[in-house]
Amino acid sequence: MDDTSDVDAQFMGFFLCLTYAFLSALAGIFTEKMLKGSKQSTHLQNVEIYAWSIVVNVVIGMWEKQQATRSPTTFLYGFTPITWVVVINGALMGQCVSFVMKYSNNIVKVFAGCIALFISTFLSMVFTSFRPNLLLILGFGVTIVSLYLYFGPHNEVLAQEERNRKLKAAETSSRDRLQDIA
Repeated sequence: MDDTSDVDAQFMGFFLCLTYAFLSALAGIFTEKMLKGSKQSTHLQNVEIYAWSIVVNVVIGMWEKQQATRSPTTFLYGFTPITWVVVINGALMGQCVSFVMKYSNNIVKVFAGCIALFISTFLSMVFTSFRPNLLLILGFGVTIVSLYLYFGPHNEVLAQEERNRKLKAAETSSRDRLQDIA
C-alpha cells in the first residue's frame, strides 16, 4: 500500500466514524423523543419502534435465502443454543435501554454503555489473557473524567433539572389526586 492510499483509508475511516456518531446521536434523540413523548406503555412503544426493523430483517433474510446457491435450508438454519442466548440477551438489553431512555436520558444511556465496557474489560482480564493497551486506558480515563464532569456535585444544571423533575412529578401527582376526587 502506498502513502496516498493510507491517507485515503484514514480519511474514509474518520469520515465513517463521524457519520456513525451523527446517525447514532440522531437515532438516540429520536428514540428518546418517541419514548418520552407518549403515555403508552414502554412495551407497546418498543413494538412500534422496532416493528420496522423486524420487517426489514425478514425481507433481507428472505432475499439472502433466495440468493443462496447451496441446498435449501430453513430460515433459522444454524441457530444453536448459544445463538438463542445471544438473541434473548439482545432482546432483554433492548428492554433495558428503552426503560433508561424513557425514565432518564440519552447521556445516561451512553454512560451506562461505557460502564458496561469497563466491566467487560475487567472480566476479560480476569478470565482470559486480555491486556488493555494504552489507547483503551486513555479512553477509560476520558470516560471517568466525563462521568465526573456530568454527575459530579458541582453540576448545578443537573441538580436544577432534578429539582424541576421532582416538582413536575409532584404537580402531576396532585393534579391526578384532584381529578380522582372530582
